Amino acid sequence: MQKRTLVLAIAMATSFAMPASADYNKRVCGGEDQANGCPVSKDIMLGCNPTEDDAGNAACSYTSNGQRKVFDYHADRQGSHEGGKCGYTWYLVTCFTSK
Repeated sequence: MQKRTLVLAIAMATSFAMPASADYNKRVCGGEDQANGCPVSKDIMLGCNPTEDDAGNAACSYTSNGQRKVFDYHADRQGSHEGGKCGYTWYLVTCFTSK
């Protein structure tokens, strides 16, 4: 029983740990059809008309000591496409994990 508890504790600790110290990219798309409306591949889908800040906050947020934090980031608007009620806009967001 103690071995099972230890394995569970390790699994939980690794799933809630901060990301490793390496910058990373995420493509964030916003639009009406959350399931399959974005015309490009995406890592994160938001609702209509996301801003650069919406994209950065969605891509670069993490939890540390029970508090939500956001890494510094840079968001590049890569494109947009008409469709649905509000169209689609997508960003490539680079999250900077080291200072």
